[in-house]
Amino acid sequence: MGSSRASNCRNDFEALTQGVARLQEGSVSVGFLGGEDHLSWLQGQVTQDLRELQVGEVVWSCLCTRSGMLRAVLRVGRTVEGLLLASDAEGLDAIEDRVRESVFLEDVTWSRGHAPAAAALRGPGSDPLVESLGVPSEVSAWRGTLVGASGAAIRFDYGGLTGWDLFSEGSFESDWGEQFGGLPPVRPETWEAVRIAAGIPTRGVDWDDKTLPPELGPQFEAAAISYAKGCYVGQEVLMRIYARGHVNWIRRGLFLSSEVERGARVQDLEGQDIGHVQSVANSLAHGWIASARVRRSAAEPDSRVRVVSGDSQVGGVVTDFPFPLRPAS
Repeated sequence: MGSSRASNCRNDFEALTQGVARLQEGSVSVGFLGGEDHLSWLQGQVTQDLRELQVGEVVWSCLCTRSGMLRAVLRVGRTVEGLLLASDAEGLDAIEDRVRESVFLEDVTWSRGHAPAAAALRGPGSDPLVESLGVPSEVSAWRGTLVGASGAAIRFDYGGLTGWDLFSEGSFESDWGEQFGGLPPVRPETWEAVRIAAGIPTRGVDWDDKTLPPELGPQFEAAAISYAKGCYVGQEVLMRIYARGHVNWIRRGLFLSSEVERGARVQDLEGQDIGHVQSVANSLAHGWIASARVRRSAAEPDSRVRVVSGDSQVGGVVTDFPFPLRPAS
């Protein structure tokens, strides 16, 4: 890596972990669920218990099929008027389909809010910036006037990484220099390293429509699934897994001795294939790291593995997410 590029990546890393950085456009979208029955209806659709969710609070959750497979990873934020649902574009498509297919007599309204996030901010420095735009400091989900137009804000908090996603029918561009200091989008390779370390799962990379939510690992399971709530779509399958005690496949982290390719085979020390690499990055905090889908029984945390790509072999150590985002002092 050239010295200029390395310096830029370090600046991005410092912004993400100690300051504030902006993600690439289109990374997050938002919708709004309203109507008299919106909360009870969504309670019967998603994996997280929403009954105790207070105005201004945000929780992680999943939308599943009846067979328990993932359709969407969501943040659900409660506002005075209803619920903000933040996800990728395909996740909101899945919510929209579910509303169309299963809302009959209930009073539930759905609107696809605004464009993809006008400002997807990450880092602890995002809090004062968002407050300066008029979002109350005591809430994590909010709807109101943002840059002179109808807008919304929902907080991000996962794996030690915090931030905000801001949406508005107006434009942030006129205030960008004043409010955000002209923040350029963070470089994809730096974001990928921080994303992997924080354990943030991405559609099409770490999961697809054949993934069961517990396969994304204990960090995700604890954040997004309630095993104490009542009936919801996919509950029967997830409760059977919970009663059994584990899934057969799971997403784990890897500390690597050098670079590997995405899709490389993960083997135990006896040479048996136990999974494959899903994503890989060079982290300023940890060197080469990866996420991998592996057999749970063969890849417990702290176990040693080999990662094989062609004729090359790289040593690795299995770990759970999240990793520390910054190097140990």
